[in-house]
Amino acid sequence: MKSYQFFKKSNTNQIKRYSLSNLVHSMKIVHPFPERTMKVFGVKIYLSFLVIVLSGCLPDVEPSNPNKGQPLDLSTYSGTGNYLTSITLSSLNKSVHCFYNIPENADSKSPVLILIHGNARDAEPLRNSLIAKSNAKGIILLAPEFSNGEFSFNEFALGNLFEDGENASGLNPSDEWLFNHLESLWMDFKGKIGSENDQFDLFGMSAGGQFVHRFAYFGETTKCRNLFASSSGWYTCPNTTTSYPYGLEGTPNPTMNLSKALGRQMIVMVGSLDTDPNSSGLRHTAESDIQGLNRVERAQFFIGSSIQASSTLQCVNNWSFLIVPNAGHSGELMGNAAMDEIH
Repeated sequence: MKSYQFFKKSNTNQIKRYSLSNLVHSMKIVHPFPERTMKVFGVKIYLSFLVIVLSGCLPDVEPSNPNKGQPLDLSTYSGTGNYLTSITLSSLNKSVHCFYNIPENADSKSPVLILIHGNARDAEPLRNSLIAKSNAKGIILLAPEFSNGEFSFNEFALGNLFEDGENASGLNPSDEWLFNHLESLWMDFKGKIGSENDQFDLFGMSAGGQFVHRFAYFGETTKCRNLFASSSGWYTCPNTTTSYPYGLEGTPNPTMNLSKALGRQMIVMVGSLDTDPNSSGLRHTAESDIQGLNRVERAQFFIGSSIQASSTLQCVNNWSFLIVPNAGHSGELMGNAAMDEIH
């Protein structure tokens, strides 16, 4: 039978295409009338025509969405807000201020994106800069703040892997690594709002990008779906011959953790304009400058090292590289670009 295409203008001024079979199905037209009704066939033709015309005048019915979840529990936490919680790190109870945004159109299956701030420890401003995109895409945001008063750079960006992370000495037990506390922060928030999502996404900006790419190696949770390591100042590179924190030598199970990290879905991100070698806070040591003199060069070095590592190990490499055009060192622009990758 010849195939026909029908086009219908929707209320959003978009053109929707209907195949002939779908059009007939949407109007619920059944098989021609039984043989015994042929004596009033003219009347039947007329009635059927009315059904077709009238059904065409009915409002569009949105198709059911099998991915749509249940309403969230907004009795205590809704919209934009914050709450205080704590974690135990280095045998000390440390306060963590959590800032969130829950879009009005979010439901129990909406993605949850955890935001990791930079060394300015600016969780609230980072969350605020991403609210518009969060609301537009229905992505729930959670931004824990690891404040300077509670968390040193070693405990935060280096994840408390070692007592002295700069010299890879005094290995801490894995339950003391900050990387392994993200899941509990997410589970606590998930329970507060009634989320049924069984995974979270993770975005880190600047020093937060450092946290995220190190999380890829050392984070033990399987609940993280997509990682976005954005605008890192310098990297723990994917090789086992350079000493931590610039490489994996001296860390536990370096080859196994490198292979595991390469298997994660991680996007290494940097703004095309993030090229200032004198940018505030950008580390310059002999080890860091091997990676390049600015954030774009260092991101390229890092992703190139991952290609070499996966070739050497003969393992999968699920990392990708995203240069965001016309973006400098901006949490808003980089975070918005990350949310565009979440589906």
